[in-house]
Amino acid sequence: MSEIIRLSYAELAERLGISREAAKSRVRRAGWLRVVDNRGVARFNVPLDVFDTPDRHGADTVTREAPEVAETPQHDTDATLAAIEAIRSALERSEAARSEADKRCLDLAEQVGHLKAERDAARAEIEELRRVPPPETPPTPKPSPLAYPPRRRWWPFG
Repeated sequence: MSEIIRLSYAELAERLGISREAAKSRVRRAGWLRVVDNRGVARFNVPLDVFDTPDRHGADTVTREAPEVAETPQHDTDATLAAIEAIRSALERSEAARSEADKRCLDLAEQVGHLKAERDAARAEIEELRRVPPPETPPTPKPSPLAYPPRRRWWPFG
């Protein structure tokens, strides 16, 4: 376990080279133990590791070191040109396939238009047939009231 020292907000801000508000934020984020002394000054148990390691986010302190510049690798020009040519040929093939697909799409759109016209004509014909009245059937003669009604087979007494 690392060693701990007890510091106030002002002392922590001075040691880290940050503002007092930034020190309060850092204490709140870290969750360090807070103790209020008899004079009402809040002090925190701060691990000494905080002063040895640089800030992870770089928000509170500014580093003055120059970043390391990585060496740029030497590219193989022939391999790069071959890769570019392969990509160009793939692009040409995909453009040709796209133009074929566009032509097919236009043909299908034309077919859809013809089919919609046929459908509308068929619907109009159906509506016309529905408007024609059904053929008349001859009326059925009414039985005379004096005649016996037809025998009902389900009746047990007749």
